[in-house]
Amino acid sequence: MSSLSLVLAKTDTPFGVFFALGLLAVFLGIGLMSRSNSLDRIRHLTEKLGGRMTTGSFMELPSIIVPVQGCSARIDFSEGKNPATSLLVRVPNTAYQSLKISPDGIGSRFLRLLGYRDIEIGDPVFDEAFIVQATPDSVAHRLFLPARRSDVTMTVRRMNRFFGFSLKLENGMLDIRVRECLKGVDDLRALVRTASELISYLKTTPPEQGIVMGEVRESLSGRCPICATTLSEPVVRCERCRSPHHRDCWVYLGRCATYGCEPRPRRRAA
Repeated sequence: MSSLSLVLAKTDTPFGVFFALGLLAVFLGIGLMSRSNSLDRIRHLTEKLGGRMTTGSFMELPSIIVPVQGCSARIDFSEGKNPATSLLVRVPNTAYQSLKISPDGIGSRFLRLLGYRDIEIGDPVFDEAFIVQATPDSVAHRLFLPARRSDVTMTVRRMNRFFGFSLKLENGMLDIRVRECLKGVDDLRALVRTASELISYLKTTPPEQGIVMGEVRESLSGRCPICATTLSEPVVRCERCRSPHHRDCWVYLGRCATYGCEPRPRRRAA
């Protein structure tokens, strides 16, 4: 580099520093103004929803806390290159269930070509438009019961108005997420309404059917071992072998008449 070039470089250095500082100040001013507008918007949305706004931080926008079906739900916002809005709420008695619903797309179609199969809930139009996954599978089938299937599908379809919608229930937390930063109160109300309806469905979903224990009753269809007639109440049971006898017959004989039982066991009324 020539001496003239070095002199020009040294001369231009202060100007370059001031120019860079000026640009930084401009960017900071724009950022602070944008954040101030975002805070005002979230504050306004909080008032409209009747919720409570958290303090947030320099790097994160504040959240909105709103009541949903007696539970506290949190609405989070993210701006920038990856905008998103999510609503998270804990759903009682669902810690061991897993459910995920998302719109069908190119990725899911590719997985189907590889043999992947999602859960079909019995509505051909809905099954074509959405991917449903659950663990166990019965969680989805019990949620989309035939008696209310149209209502549940309508709740899910409401989220089609948003880009990148997904619904996930995992570890007792319901997470409804869209890939855009929602700025309108009507959009947030749609998010809250969807969460409220889904929690209502989950609360009224019948439990997994297993072995049901009912009242145990004995049918007295046998015969008394003493008189050989059909058994009827009142009866006496042998304390040792539990064989039933007519009470009068037991009193008459004074012992169990079953072959091989001890001669005079204690009596016990049935």
